[in-house]
Amino acid sequence: MNKIRSFIALEIPEEIKNEIYQYIENFKKDNLPIKWVEKENLHITLVFLGEQDLNFLNKVKEILKKLSSNFKSFYINLANFGFFPNAKKPRVFWIGIKKNKELIVKMAEELNRELKKIGFKPEEREFSPHLTIGRFKAVFNSEKYLSLKYESKDFLIDKITLFKSTLTPQGPIYEVIENYKFSF
Repeated sequence: MNKIRSFIALEIPEEIKNEIYQYIENFKKDNLPIKWVEKENLHITLVFLGEQDLNFLNKVKEILKKLSSNFKSFYINLANFGFFPNAKKPRVFWIGIKKNKELIVKMAEELNRELKKIGFKPEEREFSPHLTIGRFKAVFNSEKYLSLKYESKDFLIDKITLFKSTLTPQGPIYEVIENYKFSF
């Protein structure tokens, strides 16, 4: 049976993607050893599902339908830069979430609880909501970037999205499998 590489995420508006990409364009001038996320691929991942068959994904769709009816639309904003695991030896360059971060954490926890019931094994480490802007290809001390300030305006999160991810030599291509609007 065919497997589909997939993940569950929150989408961000085009206007905010454009704003973030201006920062990325400036970072590119520093020739950092980073593979930058393409503008159209910017999102907030809740759960990376990996390679899954259609039967499993149909169960995920049911979970997302139920989950979306338990949440109402809310506003968030993005703020400041950070690194996983840390700035001295970073692997991931990200932007944090300031407003309503706890709602995103609650959503991811609920999602993981439901996914466990259908046999999915969630990541062990604690979920920390963020928007990845790049992945490091080499060790690089990034501490100077921690002092950079950024804060987006508030924007509405009114749905959760199941994405398909196709890996290509040019980078991943993300396609929406299905959107699940929040109840109100």
